[in-house]
Amino acid sequence: MERLSPEERRRRSERGKITARDVLFQPEVRARTMAPEVRQQAGRAKTETILGWCPPHLRDTYRHLVNRKHIPAAEARAMIDEEVARQERARLAALTPLQRQIERLEKGGTLTAKFTPKKAEHAFTLGGVGSGLL
Repeated sequence: MERLSPEERRRRSERGKITARDVLFQPEVRARTMAPEVRQQAGRAKTETILGWCPPHLRDTYRHLVNRKHIPAAEARAMIDEEVARQERARLAALTPLQRQIERLEKGGTLTAKFTPKKAEHAFTLGGVGSGLL
């Protein structure tokens, strides 16, 4: 918007006023947009946008830390991130090695053959020193 010319700003402003008058402020449009289910959906979308980084089951904890305990948002986020990491470590610790391997495969991992080096075919090194393997 900063790069627009004054004429373009004025034109957009006028167009916005016309749209608001002719469409947005009409009673049937206002009734649809202010319906409780529409407002709830908008609230959920806004929460998902703002707190998308936070798992849904920890969002109330984050809000409690910020709003009730008055902990700075960055610090509360670090606390939530640590809690998520702790829960993931506990979940992985509860799995058997086979279950962890199966989980990796389900997430797109692949199986590869185990590397087994071949026995040297000669009894000397590339520098000519005998190794005595024969």
